[in-house]
Amino acid sequence: MLKRAPLSPTASFVQIVWKPVSALPAAISEPLDLDGDGRPDCVVSFQVPRDPKAKLRVTVKPLTPLVQAMNEVGKDSFSSLIARVNDTIVVRVPLR
Repeated sequence: MLKRAPLSPTASFVQIVWKPVSALPAAISEPLDLDGDGRPDCVVSFQVPRDPKAKLRVTVKPLTPLVQAMNEVGKDSFSSLIARVNDTIVVRVPLR
């Protein structure tokens, strides 16, 4: 008999997409309002290497309790990561 482990709960996150990578500046540092209240909840910062195979790292500085901090995170987990997919950079910011 096959036993299956229950799915583990996934932390909440917001996924942000920057595209096209070819039109982005060499560095991004952007305040983001994630809850729509008109005030930034965090600042997302990362370098945009032209080499599509270069490793990416992102830092998220929380400005409100909504967001969890990230410091030089790569593909560390499902809910906190930065990844390049074709001509797009995807960042997942974990929420509290």
